[in-house]
Amino acid sequence: MALSDHDSIYHRLFSHPEMVAELLRDFLDAAILAELELSGMKRLNTKFTAMTGHRRRGDMVMMTICNRSRMVRQDNTFNQ
Repeated sequence: MALSDHDSIYHRLFSHPEMVAELLRDFLDAAILAELELSGMKRLNTKFTAMTGHRRRGDMVMMTICNRSRMVRQDNTFNQ
């Protein structure tokens, strides 16, 4: 299977916010999950066009609301 085929499968699999939310529920620590509003998860647009007209497509990105009482860092630890 070519690399582009894998990428296509990846995008189809993870294009559904409900699927991503379920995976997060299975893998994240309960303390982190308590801070996330997974029911409101949305897929963000990652298609970009530069002023020169050059187009680029980024990886898939999902957005969700995080409880404002704590900030989640990239390494998934909390700052109080």
